[in-house]
Amino acid sequence: MRGGGQDERTLPLYLRDWAKTIELLKAPFHPDDVSFLPQTIDYTAKTATAAAYADSRVYTARMNEVIGYGFWQSEVTRVDIAPFTKILKAKLDYKTKEVISPQSEISAHKVGAIVRVGIWMGPLLGWVWQDSSGAKDTADENWITSAEAQAYKRAMSKWGPGIYFYSFGKLSYPYDPKTGQWKQQPQIPEWAYPINYCNDCGEQIVTIQYTDKDNITQSMHAWDIYLRGLAQYGVGVCPKCSKARRNAATSPEAQSRLQEQQAA
Repeated sequence: MRGGGQDERTLPLYLRDWAKTIELLKAPFHPDDVSFLPQTIDYTAKTATAAAYADSRVYTARMNEVIGYGFWQSEVTRVDIAPFTKILKAKLDYKTKEVISPQSEISAHKVGAIVRVGIWMGPLLGWVWQDSSGAKDTADENWITSAEAQAYKRAMSKWGPGIYFYSFGKLSYPYDPKTGQWKQQPQIPEWAYPINYCNDCGEQIVTIQYTDKDNITQSMHAWDIYLRGLAQYGVGVCPKCSKARRNAATSPEAQSRLQEQQAA
């Protein structure tokens, strides 16, 4: 991104290559930061659709990492609280389907919040903002905080962080309504993992297929390959470079150097 004749060296790093900045903002979060919220629960089939999400702090960390402290900010611009009548559905006995308690109405409140997130775009444009809204009712014990967090993350996604969640789709997984736990943990799609590159050759680390000792075709996910490299070498390496490192470590020259070090 150029500043209309302005010396690019005076611009923050994230503005010198805005296309790269957007790419970094949109990149998938670390898999450990992704959770799944049960939605549209089917009490008969004991399944629920899984909605992927991440905590607000993950969005904040992404902005701090890519944009930097002081070059972005967020603020709540409006909060509205309104009373409404909440309808509680009738409760039925799980087996007999007899009504345990009839449908009823209670007085409740709903809060709506508008949050905006701004990034400093240089002296020509100044602060540029993206905003969005969020809403919760008193059924959520943290209703005001939850509404703000929802609005915050929606506004953030307009800059890139977390926007990939909207492409996950809503797949159903086995779910226990009584315990509120997944019977089968929802899976992150293959494409929604961070992209990593080999420290040695620079090539992208990808999922591979191989034949094991029993001549059975197996596969190893790109993320598992990356984690294995971190555990073994402290950096991510592809299978080819990992093999090269192992061969180098067991070569006669390497063994000779090791013996000399031990003797010293």
